[in-house]
Amino acid sequence: MKQSGKKRRRKRRHLFFASFLLLVLALLGIWKEHTEHDYDSEEVICTPNSIISWEERIRQEYWYKYEDRLSDLQNGDILLTPCSHTFGWRNGHAAIVIDAEQGLTLESVVLGTPSTVQSVDKWRKYPGVMVLRLKEAAEEERCAIADYAAREMLDVNYGFWGEFAEHIFEEEPQDTHCAHLIWTVYRAFGYDIDGDGGIVVTPKDISSSSLLEVVESYNVDNW
Repeated sequence: MKQSGKKRRRKRRHLFFASFLLLVLALLGIWKEHTEHDYDSEEVICTPNSIISWEERIRQEYWYKYEDRLSDLQNGDILLTPCSHTFGWRNGHAAIVIDAEQGLTLESVVLGTPSTVQSVDKWRKYPGVMVLRLKEAAEEERCAIADYAAREMLDVNYGFWGEFAEHIFEEEPQDTHCAHLIWTVYRAFGYDIDGDGGIVVTPKDISSSSLLEVVESYNVDNW
């Protein structure tokens, strides 16, 4: 009888946790579905870019309508988009322009990959995108920031622990993510571009930095 009682209690615990997990997944699914309607349009498609996250992109047949975007980029410019979300949270994505003439950015893209050089063309295909530039900074300094990013932050593993270790234990970060990469680069030149000064810096935090000015902005209301 004693053993039977333990089994029943164990079974109830398992059922409770299974029910709780199903409820959480259901709520996340509802939240995700709601988030995807933010850019609901025949021109936009939402597809997974990792096992836990999705992003909106312009359908190929409509790319021609967005070719003129991002036509005046400069080295050191920051690209932000809200069109990336993880179970409904619009975490967004960020990149820094390291070679405007060649149309190249440096990005920490997704979990499991190191930071890498990407093409600006991909940014023209987000339905929502904005360009920010360091206020009242000379072109030489902004170029130096871009060069530093390309030299020091290429091939850095994607992760979040480094950011916590940096703030809490004052250790040098061993990994990075999209917004943290850019924040790290600008901090090396004395600029803290985290708009809210929290432990975790996000693309949205960078978008609210008083040190940056908006150069271009398209459809970034849903953030």
